[in-house]
Amino acid sequence: PQRAPAPPPAPPSLRRVTSELALVDISDVISGDNKFHGAVAVGNFVVFVPYYADGIGVFDATTQAFTLVDISDVVSGISGGKFVDGAAVGNLVVFAPYNTDGVGVFDVNTHTFTLVDISDVMSGVTRKFSRAAAVGNLVVFAPYDAIGVGIFDVDTHTFTLVDISDISVGAKKFSGAAAVGDLVVFAPYNADGVGIFDAITHTFTLVDISNVLPGGNKFDGAAIVGNLVVFTPF
Repeated sequence: PQRAPAPPPAPPSLRRVTSELALVDISDVISGDNKFHGAVAVGNFVVFVPYYADGIGVFDATTQAFTLVDISDVVSGISGGKFVDGAAVGNLVVFAPYNTDGVGVFDVNTHTFTLVDISDVMSGVTRKFSRAAAVGNLVVFAPYDAIGVGIFDVDTHTFTLVDISDISVGAKKFSGAAAVGDLVVFAPYNADGVGIFDAITHTFTLVDISNVLPGGNKFDGAAIVGNLVVFTPF
């Protein structure tokens, strides 16, 4: 019998992944330590969130080209880190403010950066948020030293702080955020429980885990697998 023709080769995105590391040198563009803190994928691009760096890193995964978009004319004089992590809504990447008194918004298509001032709400607060997750047109920030959950509306460029100090207090509360439907789950760092925030109703719940895992420095990061949220052990 005639042999059936061989199936066409799988496209590159479906080919078997090899366990090889390729290092793309960017030392001619940027140097120093603690450059970026977090990465967000938008199409073929990966956006690196500036921590000490004076610019936003943009890596083209197709061409493996790295670009640094200078933001020193917009954000400068910040000590201890500008932003920590971010989340994408369409072609926009929203940066969670750490020591900066503003939310960073980066357009991947135009490479333009905007800083939305939140000093009227968060003035004088350092180490505000750590990690972010998107729910529709909203980006939710996990409170680190902030007294509440931060919410940024991408459509209106407005910021809201939902006070949770009656439920969870102290420094370094959460460090990790993952969205499951309308809910954002926060990974506890020093908090005594898992934080669950409803982005629609703006309600916050703390699920106590102190009997299972007391103490601090618990987790740093979160990822979704189905209906499960997995925390990165710190």
